[in-house]
Amino acid sequence: MNAFFASSTVGFGILDSQLRYTRVNDVLPRMAALQPEDLLGKSVPEVFGIRGSRTETVLRNLLRTGTPLLDREVSTELPRKPGQVRHWLVNYFPIPGETGAFTQVGIITVDVTARRNAEEALRKLSGRLLGIQDQERRRIARELHDSLGQYLAGLKIALELLGGSPSPEKNTELLAECRDILEKSITETRTLSHLLHPPLLDEAGFASAASWFVNGFSQRSGIPVSLDLPPDMPRLSESVEIALFRILQESLTNVHRHSQAPSAEIKVESDAEQITMEITDHGRGMPARVLQQLQGDGTKLGVGLAGMRERVHELGGSFEVTSNQGGTTIRASIPLAVREESQTAGATALG
Repeated sequence: MNAFFASSTVGFGILDSQLRYTRVNDVLPRMAALQPEDLLGKSVPEVFGIRGSRTETVLRNLLRTGTPLLDREVSTELPRKPGQVRHWLVNYFPIPGETGAFTQVGIITVDVTARRNAEEALRKLSGRLLGIQDQERRRIARELHDSLGQYLAGLKIALELLGGSPSPEKNTELLAECRDILEKSITETRTLSHLLHPPLLDEAGFASAASWFVNGFSQRSGIPVSLDLPPDMPRLSESVEIALFRILQESLTNVHRHSQAPSAEIKVESDAEQITMEITDHGRGMPARVLQQLQGDGTKLGVGLAGMRERVHELGGSFEVTSNQGGTTIRASIPLAVREESQTAGATALG
């Protein structure tokens, strides 16, 4: 029993009838950034202050009724580190003495801080994604109104004039104008459609879609971008190809908007186990606070970086960002097992 108490990876403790710690393993105080001597002989309120006073009331009721408290989630600041909050899942259970009365309280504690932070990060990301979705819808609405909508309005006017014109020469001129407006409308529609989801991604795969997007980006932005792809790159699963393309798209958008980079390089490599894409620019680098957020829980990251990281992690891959005054490199690696699982599932469905 003693060996189990000492070697466990969860926190164990025992309180006496005055709710003073009489025994703890090494894990329990470590969860609160304390040493065992910081707990032993002290009451819960002495260690945890106001939060401990509220817990004291609950525990005295537990000793009186003998009813255990299971899966109680406790969130509190660390006693000696103000502002640092930890989340614990705690089980309290009464321990009877020789007379049968309950005289001690057993404690089993699991630190769930990482899980809670991940849930909070996901909640905030979901909220930000909904916000960016609304922004994207407004942008598309503006594009439709300002470009395609104006062309169609001009076409309507030209057709009305054509219907009321008795002059053959005027009719020929108006028909030429109508054809020109229709051509522009088709081009605008195709451009908008391709930016939302390029058909090449479905028809020819990531390699072709990446080449198309990089060439178009360089022409529009004036930033030269080199693209190094493996020869005879195979098709990947739909989820992997979409993830790689969106990461490429978002990374180059950030290069254009924020980095002030004169150039950028993209390198894609694959082996038997995974595919890796690196996007490197030679701009001014990311602010230190953004890099710190990337190394932490990511709750304050922008939607772009957070979305890239979530896409990769969802596919079981790794996402890394390195940055300094000489530029930024984004590296995403995704297991090829994602492709194999997708193909196996398809074969099973067909067979």
